[in-house]
Amino acid sequence: MAEAILRERWNQLGRNDLYVSSTGTYARDNQPAAKLAVEVCGEKGIDLSNHRSHSVDPKELTASDLIFTMEKIQKEYFNLFFPSISDKVFMLSAAWDGPENKKKDIPDPMGGSIKKFRKTFDIIDQHIDRIVPYLKERFSENR
Repeated sequence: MAEAILRERWNQLGRNDLYVSSTGTYARDNQPAAKLAVEVCGEKGIDLSNHRSHSVDPKELTASDLIFTMEKIQKEYFNLFFPSISDKVFMLSAAWDGPENKKKDIPDPMGGSIKKFRKTFDIIDQHIDRIVPYLKERFSENR
């Protein structure tokens, strides 16, 4: 959902110059998004129906400017197995918003109800809206 939300927000700005990709630390390749994730995104006008999962790709990580994680354990995973990228790995809930006091895991709704998926969508959406100004500045069109 985070990939789809960020891409949608960026496109709403009239921008298409940001490559956004989602990877799963335990994902099986080429799996569709969870049915409830597709439904919740659809309720918000975001089409997730064509999304396919892919597992961690070291080349993609190395080429990335920023990597956001939903959970602290995911950040620790990247720092442990890919120490060369640790300076660009951030928890989505902690990045660029003052003190680290917002550094909380974003719960994985898998296996939960539609209500849980909606709540997780809203949490991700708020964090995406919070970091978009930073991304606009960092990836300005005049760069």
